[in-house]
Amino acid sequence: MLSEAQQFVNWTRRTNPYSHTWKDYASDLKRFIEVVGDKDLEQVSVHNIDAFILRQAEQGFKPKTINRRLSMIRSLYGYSLNDN
Repeated sequence: MLSEAQQFVNWTRRTNPYSHTWKDYASDLKRFIEVVGDKDLEQVSVHNIDAFILRQAEQGFKPKTINRRLSMIRSLYGYSLNDN
């Protein structure tokens, strides 16, 4: 997933170079990979994503932050499906 994640972050930076979104995505993806491991996106299960959500809540992140991170995950999968 590391290479897919890096490609996604690079794509985000290229599509909107004046935004800092790509920096947030890079940080969020690092947290996500720490929980689910470096596996192919197809191997990430609903249980892995639930574990990610739980870890974020345990670390005291607010629902708004967790939801933003889930949005990033959806964007990553959308990017992956479109083969940008």
